[in-house]
Formats: sequence, structure tokens, C-alpha cells
Amino acid sequence: MKLPLPRSLSSPLVAAVLATSTVFSVSAAAQMTEAERIEMPGQIVVCFESGPAAVNLENQVASWGLQAVDNSLRVDSVRSMMRWQRRGESVHSNVVLLEFSGAGIDEVALRQQIASMPGVRWAAPNVGYTGEVKELDPNDPQYGSQYHHTLMQTNLAWDITLGDASIVMGITDDGVDTDHADLVENLFVNAGEIAGDGIDNDANGYVDDVNGYDFVFGNADPNPNNTGDDHGTHVAGIAGARTNNGIGVAGTAGAATILPLQFYAGGQAWTAVNITDAFVYGADNGAQIISTSYNMDGWAGDPVVTAAFDYIYDAGVLHFNSAGNGAALNPARQVFHQSFLVASTQAGDVVSSFSNYGTGVDLAAPGGNVLSTILNNNYGTKSGTSMAAPNAAGVAALIWSQNPTWTRDQVAAQITYTAENIDAINPSYAGLLGGGRVNPFRALTMTLPSPTVVSAEGLPSDGAVVVGDLTGFKLRFDQIMDPNMVNAPSAFTLVYAGADGVFGTMDDAPVAISWDEYLVAGNEISFTVSGSLSAAGDYRFSAVGSVLSNPFGTLLDGNGDGLGGDSFIRNFSACATNAVLVDNAESGADWSVVDISITDGGWSATPQVPVGGGVRNDPPTDFDGSGRCFLTDNVAGNSDVDGGPTRLISRAFDLSTATDPYLSYARWISSTGGQPMQVDISSDNGATWISAASHPSQGEWVVETVRVVDFVAPTAQTRLRFSVMDAGTITEAGIDFLRVLNIDCSDPGTVGTTYCQAAPNSTGLPSDIEGSGSSVVADNDFTLTTTGLPANSFGIYFFGDSQVFTPAQNGFRCVDGNLLRILPATQANPQGVATSAVDLTVPIVAANVIPGATLNFQLWHRDSVGAGSNYSNALSVTWQ
Repeated sequence: MKLPLPRSLSSPLVAAVLATSTVFSVSAAAQMTEAERIEMPGQIVVCFESGPAAVNLENQVASWGLQAVDNSLRVDSVRSMMRWQRRGESVHSNVVLLEFSGAGIDEVALRQQIASMPGVRWAAPNVGYTGEVKELDPNDPQYGSQYHHTLMQTNLAWDITLGDASIVMGITDDGVDTDHADLVENLFVNAGEIAGDGIDNDANGYVDDVNGYDFVFGNADPNPNNTGDDHGTHVAGIAGARTNNGIGVAGTAGAATILPLQFYAGGQAWTAVNITDAFVYGADNGAQIISTSYNMDGWAGDPVVTAAFDYIYDAGVLHFNSAGNGAALNPARQVFHQSFLVASTQAGDVVSSFSNYGTGVDLAAPGGNVLSTILNNNYGTKSGTSMAAPNAAGVAALIWSQNPTWTRDQVAAQITYTAENIDAINPSYAGLLGGGRVNPFRALTMTLPSPTVVSAEGLPSDGAVVVGDLTGFKLRFDQIMDPNMVNAPSAFTLVYAGADGVFGTMDDAPVAISWDEYLVAGNEISFTVSGSLSAAGDYRFSAVGSVLSNPFGTLLDGNGDGLGGDSFIRNFSACATNAVLVDNAESGADWSVVDISITDGGWSATPQVPVGGGVRNDPPTDFDGSGRCFLTDNVAGNSDVDGGPTRLISRAFDLSTATDPYLSYARWISSTGGQPMQVDISSDNGATWISAASHPSQGEWVVETVRVVDFVAPTAQTRLRFSVMDAGTITEAGIDFLRVLNIDCSDPGTVGTTYCQAAPNSTGLPSDIEGSGSSVVADNDFTLTTTGLPANSFGIYFFGDSQVFTPAQNGFRCVDGNLLRILPATQANPQGVATSAVDLTVPIVAANVIPGATLNFQLWHRDSVGAGSNYSNALSVTWQ
């Protein structure tokens, strides 16, 4: 039998521990409420590794030596919350709840002791929030029609399917009215359990769980505990009220199954353990879909809830979460890539005024004035992203009902791609509503084409020249991709063409890149360039078309021709970069702060480890991984820059001996009011300042580079100044990884000039010759490279002292003269590239390659069309 679940703290006890609590905001369109963050006393959640064999928890806890912290400590209970093999790992993850008692125990020291034990990944408090944590605008007092079904074309989808009882939708909320006439037919029934006998008949760890479970009070009654707790009943009705039963309303998937998972009750703390238990129960008891219409922002960075998301994701569950009602850009909950965030729309596909939005939002769905079930067989309208999430969940249930063999990833891809783009109706939200507003009819009738790349933010455009480092970029696809393929090491490459400037030759060199683990909730991938573009020359990024596909196996259409299997390619050049000084923002020596009209949250001149956890616009970590950075208001919870400006002034950089120095830095600026970061530069130790840049709010670390001579003359007293301010919104900033760079944009070694246009060969294009290395004879560094040749074709380079234009074979011979000479034969590689390093010391060459002489080079090559052979264009080189 399962150990009794801990009763959540009631309000009087909560008040006793609030002295050490922090605060985070729960926004709604109508008013701003606050939920208090507390740590549940006497409870620690621990994650540890183990092999495949079952773990004896009693022995495991004994091995942690808890009495070393306090010999009065008594372990009251320990129970397993989750045990699974996380994706990509060979070991098993075990998450347990440890409950203990004892007078005056230092719980922080206890957690540190446990976390230091071999095999323990983390030990964390069971965090709880009290107050209003639901996402809900005030009720509309008038009942209305269910406009959203016509808007979404659900009525057309119902001609195909009303849903299927085998598809189970878990509703994590404040309970569901199991007696409601419009819900009762669709309620989950645990066939292995006998109601009311007090026995765990199916041995799933829960007694009498016939229709779900109440994880707040630890019993098998998932009905609301308070008369005001009708949120979950309303949400359940949107997703799955019985359709075509002659009464009330129609749920989006009105023949699918509803599984009540009560993880909150009014007046009780909403805890990480309750959330985790609800998620795990849903995944373990058949829920393919879980919908959570609660504010998950405060849980960003919490290890317990993150593990719960990992558990259900690895179990193949499709999770939906309300995007939030704060009208805010990029809510903190978007860090949970295991979950689909759903924004709210209303009639006419207009985005609801209260809805959050951003690059982490995945879908939109009707959430304004939605009519659904409430307590006691009644109906009412409510507004919020809380109403949008179950609408999207219902669409997913219809897709899965029609295609029961599909995987979670395939359902996710289908619902996202077939959503309707509503950017034209909402231009200020363009690109910030994910795939668009869900459409179940399109989802049931469309076949997905080959995926394409729709944006490459931060990746240089074709032909661009990179000045400074390329540290990262983002790639966005037009549909959900197969995570297994995206996460494959061969999916993406960045290659330096080498000194010859030609890709596909022996001197090509890979540049190290990495990318974040890709999960299906989002089709954007963030890349980090860990290798350096220190060598000047040509670079190529490739998203490999033979590897990347959507979850249906349809390969990437990289060139946009409508056919899959080709790569997305970006060719660009880079200047040679050399860092002559690096400041990792660890000491803060010679840095200072000047505050003007700042009331709170100014810069600190002492570098700090970020503690905000990525919540409320705080950076989750520093940029370079060294640990610290310069921050504004480095306090977790409800605190940020107020007033200002607050100005961070850098150390003095000695640039007096530099010819053309650059200053580079990583910056973080995130502001709900769109406040920028102003950057100024001084060459006189801060006596005067010149504006150098203004950086917009982005909510991520971005590397910037400033060319000093564009603003001031380099001196030994060159400083940067970073200014931010805020006027009643939420603004946070950070600075890290400052460097002084020498950047050389000179040609990396192209030799000679081309002339004489070549004729097309059997590839359909003319071949192109190029020289690289050095034109200085004494260097003996000269290479000929020809591209655009027929694959594996045989050829001969030759040279002479005259230029001609004579039709020959299938092209034009452009080299002649009294000094006509032939070089050793060569052969093109499978990519059509022929390379020959010319030894300038061999007699046939040395006799003619002398300083002051001008010689012309060309390649004759075999071809399968016309006269059976062709020529490249020609290259003229004057030797030094």
C-alpha cells in the first residue's frame, strides 16, 4: 500500500513560515495577485542514480549519513515518486520524497549533506505556492454560445471523429465535478479498482482510485474541495464535455476520456510534490495527453517539477500548459520544452488582451469568453489562457483518435503545422504565437509536406563577412522535427574551407558547434559555436537534408524546391580574430556603478552568480560558464530595476598600442516594457562619453562587438558604460565575457585574377579555377583548385605566357604561348573539385615561375557530353 501523501499546509501554518518566503507574481488581465513561495518543512525531494535493479529505499537513505547533520533527526517516511531511465542515459533516475522530524534541524545543511553523497544528483525542498495560482480572468456573468467551435472548424472535424474513449486526457487542476451530467459519460474509469473497498486492487499504489485522484489530501475523490473550485470542471468541459448527447455544451473531443488529476485546492499550498504525483499518475495510468491551466512560471528551474516534466515526456505524453495571462513577452515557463504553451484568442482570431506571447509559445486557441461546464450541473463562461490550453488538448485528442498508432511526436507535428497563421490579424504578435490558432479539421485532413527552414536568426547570410566572433545562432523550422534526428551528431555541420577557399578538399576543417537538446514543444534550435572562426576565409553551415526529417520521416527540403532530402546551406566569410585580453567578469576589479534616480535593483560592481533562476526576466546563468557576471538586482522573486538609469562602468582597457582594436561583450537585457540597454564608450577614463550602441530587450545572452575607432581614438584609458532603466515594468540586465580583439579582414591568400568565361559542362554549369597560397616564389606555397567539374572527372592543369580565346572541344582554350607547359594529371573528387598543389621548385616550373613574370593557368578535363572534354576559365598570376 502506498504511504499516505503529506497533507498540504493550510493557511494558518503557511502564515507561520512566510517570514522566509519569497514572492512571485501571478498576472491576470483584470488584476495582479501574488502567490507566496514557501518551503514545506520536514520534506526533501532527492534524485539519485541507480542501476536497473530495484532499490531498497531504507538502505539508500541510511547510506546518506543524515545523523552527521543532526543526531536528533528522525526519518518518518520515504517514498518513491518517480523511477525511470531518462532519454539518452544508461542509468536509472530515482526521485523520492523524504519526510523527517526533529527540533531545530538545519534543512539547508541537510540538503547539502544529501547532495554531496555519491550518485545523488540533487536534493531540493518541496516548494509550495499559496494564494491564487490559477490563470483566470473574472467570469463573464452572461452565458454565451460556443463560438470557438465554428472558429476552429471543430464542427467539420466532428464529421470525421468525435474522439475515442481510448484517448485519455489528464486534467491537472482543482478537481472535476464527477457528477456533472455533461462529463460523467466521459470520465476515466479504472477497471482494475473496486470502489470503496479500501484495497489497492490493481496494485498501482493508490487505493480506490476509480475516477482519478486527489493529490492534495491523498484520497480517491477528485471532486473539488471548495465551492469556489470550479476551474478544473470548466477546463475539463472545454476539452471533453460529452458531444451530441442532447444536453449542455460540446467538448472539443467530446467522446474522449477525462482523467481528473487534482493537484490544487483553494486554501492549500500548491506544491512541487503534488504536481509531480499528478503528472506521474497520469502518465502511469494511460493518459496520452495532460492539460495544465496553471501558472508554471514559478517552477522554472525547480528540479522536482523539471524531473516530473522529463518523466511524462519520456513516457510519450503530450503536455499542454496555458501561456499565462500577464500580457507578457516570453514567460518564464517556456523553459519547459517538454510542454506546449498555448496563447489565448477570442472571436475573430484576435489575440486576447491578457494573453502572454513569445518565441516559446507553441500554439494559440480560443480562450476568451468560452462557455463550458461548472459545478452542480451548471454552465458558465470564463476567459483566460486556462481555457485555451484544453481547447488545444482536445484537438490533439481528435488527431490521436483518428490515428491511434501515431506517436506523441507525430501528433505534435500535425497539430502545429495545421494550425492557422493569424499573424496578419495580429501584426504586433507576428512570429510570437507559435504555429498559429489550432484547427482540428485541417489537422484531420492535411498531409504534412517536407519541412523547411523559415528563419536563421544570428546566422550570417549568404556571402556575408563576419567581423568578430560567431558565438551562437538559432534555426527555426516550419514544423515540428523528429527529435531523434535533430539530436543526431551528424544533423548539423560548420566547416572552414581551408586556405584554398574551396569546400570538399583536403584542407577543410570542422568548427565545433553544439545545440540544445531538441524536444517536440518548439521548432526552434539554439546553437553554440564553441569552436573559433579565428582563421580568415570561407565557412559553410549545413543542416543536413539526408538526416533531418519530421516525425513522419519526411526529409528536410533545405533549398525550398518542394522536394525533401537536400540540405539547408549558408556560405559566409570571416575575418581572422585574435583575443588579446579576456575578462570573464569574475573579479570586478576597477569596475564601478553610478546610479541616477534609482530606487531599487541597480547594477552591482561585484560579479555574482545569478540566483533568479530565469524567472521574471532574470538570466538563468552567466554567459561563459565561469559562474559569475555583472547583474542588476540579483534577487530571486519579485524584484527588478526600478527607476534609473543605473550605470555599470567597465575597467580601463589599455588600447594604446592597438592599431584597430574591437571591444566585445555578452549582454543580457530583458524588459516587459521594451527598455533597451544603452552602451557608451570613453577614451579619457570616463570624463566624456560617446554613444556606441543601443541593444533591444531580447531575454537571452547576445555577444556584441564594437569597433573602437568608429567612435574614439584607442587609448590606455578606454572604458565602456552599460546603462539600463525602468519605469514601472520588469527589467533585468547582465554583462559578461569582455574581450579585446584584434580582427584582420584581409584576404586569406587568394592568388591571381581570373579571365575568360568557361562554357557549361555536363553539370549544367561552367567550372571555375582559383589560386590560393602566395604569389611569392620563395614561399613555394601555391595551389590550383577548380570547382564545378563533373564528378570524378580526369583533368590536366597547364600554363603559358599568352592569353587567347580559342574554341576547343566543348569549351574555350584561353592559355597559349611559347612557354606552354603541362602539370601532372589530376582527378576531381565526387563533389566535382580538383586540387593540385604546385611545387614551384621542380625544373619545369622553376624555369618559368620567376619574380616579375606573369603566367596563365587553365584546366582541361574530360566530359561525357559534346566533344568529350572541356575547359575551365583561366587564371593569371604575376609572381613576386
